[in-house]
Amino acid sequence: MYSDPRVARFISGQLEPVRIHVREQKDEYQRLSERYNAQWTPTILVLDSDGEERHRIEGFLPVDDFLSQIALGLAKSAFQRKDYADAER
Repeated sequence: MYSDPRVARFISGQLEPVRIHVREQKDEYQRLSERYNAQWTPTILVLDSDGEERHRIEGFLPVDDFLSQIALGLAKSAFQRKDYADAER
């Protein structure tokens, strides 16, 4: 799913990635884009275990910026569940 090995390792070790293709999975895209108001591609959402959005990335970013944004999303999710030590890391 991710061509950069650093991104692939980070994502697979921290998240459960789900990819919905706008044209190939029209029904699923429609359902999720309405739920999460995804109006651009790519839209990367970091969701908590209840499916609540904790962070959003829209568009392409350089690898280092992308990894930082994913880490921020994980920190926001940890903060929301009051796991302050994990959020601080």
